[in-house]
Amino acid sequence: MQYSDLEIKQAYLGTVSGMFQVPSANDPTATIQGDDWSIGFTFGLLWKPIEGTSIGVGYRSRMNNTLEGSYKVDSRPNLTRSVQADFDLPEIITVSLHQSLTPKMRILGTFEWTNWSILETVNVIDKATGTVLQSPTIGLVGDTSPVQFEANWDDGYFLSGGLEYDYSDQLTVRGGVAYEWSPVQKATQRLLAVPDADRLWLSAGATYKFSEQTSFDLAYTHIFVDDSDILYSNGFSATSEGSVDIISVSYKTKWGADGPFGLLSGLNN
Repeated sequence: MQYSDLEIKQAYLGTVSGMFQVPSANDPTATIQGDDWSIGFTFGLLWKPIEGTSIGVGYRSRMNNTLEGSYKVDSRPNLTRSVQADFDLPEIITVSLHQSLTPKMRILGTFEWTNWSILETVNVIDKATGTVLQSPTIGLVGDTSPVQFEANWDDGYFLSGGLEYDYSDQLTVRGGVAYEWSPVQKATQRLLAVPDADRLWLSAGATYKFSEQTSFDLAYTHIFVDDSDILYSNGFSATSEGSVDIISVSYKTKWGADGPFGLLSGLNN
């Protein structure tokens, strides 16, 4: 089960500059908000053809969403509308390899495909009329334009490789590199709200086994995002820059007669 909650804000009107409206500091703000629950499924297979080799295949289903909510403009209650937007989140297929090189060393690899090409144009529908909501946010003065998000993305691809080494009986260290091909490959596909681009991942981490029942994990990832251009049909252009740092810490324990929750040992019988 998946819960989605979306809120997007932007300037509603602007002063005239040439043919197009340009936002100013005194413009009211238009807000679109909606949420929805959706249901999907995952499926996987793990195959061990020989000792030390594991091959996994995973599938995550497409998720259908109908976000329902409101469209509001500051200080203009006459423009408030009940709206909805239908879109799908893509299915994902993953193939992974886990190969032992020595009793203490393993290599890992993953390829993943995400069907982002299903995300084309998402229209915001006025529920009262059943048609695409119209707004003068962008366009010639006095005109209206449909409220929609033109994605028209490509599929996304992800390829990674890593190495894992048991430094001792208690400590395992690992590192990896990955490259992700973004579903956004053209400047005209890139949205201000989602300025996505190809990116390189570098990761390192470790697991410390405190006991047979308890272990701790620590990991760090830095993502280098390519600089990318943004180009809208109304002539607006921009450049996006970005990077990401991820720090993960986890604690794991086994429940059972020999663990800290021995009182649950009856569940093993």
